[in-house]
Amino acid sequence: MGNGYELEYNHIPADVAYEHGIEYPYPDEGQPQEYPLDRWVPDVPRPSMEEDLGLMADFLANWILREMDIYLSDEINKDDITVEDVKQTQLFADILNEWDWDDAKAAEELIRHRNWDFHKAKCLIDGNLLAEADEYDRELSRKWVAENGYQPPFEQGLHVRWKNYGVQREGVIGVTTDRFLSAGLYTVQTPDCMELEESILKHRSEHIPGSWGEKVRWEDLEVIND
Repeated sequence: MGNGYELEYNHIPADVAYEHGIEYPYPDEGQPQEYPLDRWVPDVPRPSMEEDLGLMADFLANWILREMDIYLSDEINKDDITVEDVKQTQLFADILNEWDWDDAKAAEELIRHRNWDFHKAKCLIDGNLLAEADEYDRELSRKWVAENGYQPPFEQGLHVRWKNYGVQREGVIGVTTDRFLSAGLYTVQTPDCMELEESILKHRSEHIPGSWGEKVRWEDLEVIND
């Protein structure tokens, strides 16, 4: 892969463009590149741990230093352990190969296939690995949006579709708070989300109508022109 790491299993999802079955040719130098008006394609790709093993490695190594440092002494015999030290451990390799954005499942796999004990594997759940990874990925996106000066490409209320792990979804762009807009995400309400929100509104007076939904990356959406 050219990054110094090898996965035993293919946990890195296919490129977003490939997932959508769309190929955009590189424009000739000095010529503007044209895209369909119903899609937004950034000129600088979004950084993401799912698509960059180097980013994933950096995140996991730092997380291990914070949440599983007591286990590092089994492999590293020094006090001032660095991120690069962590990347050389079997502990790091085990998590890198077994964790696929599901803490509980990864814990089970580590016990079953890597001979981890229960308490060690439970660190993934107790340390909120998934939640920490999601927030780290959003911080990468916030920096990407800010550095490139990107603005939300679509208006609220538009009917859109996208693919989630190969399954096509449809919905309406709802009310998206700054927390998610700043990370290049929209709140998209599917019919199920709208139905659930009706129940939420009955019990939570402070809830903002239209704000309950799936968080979808701007570039993953396609506007449906009815």
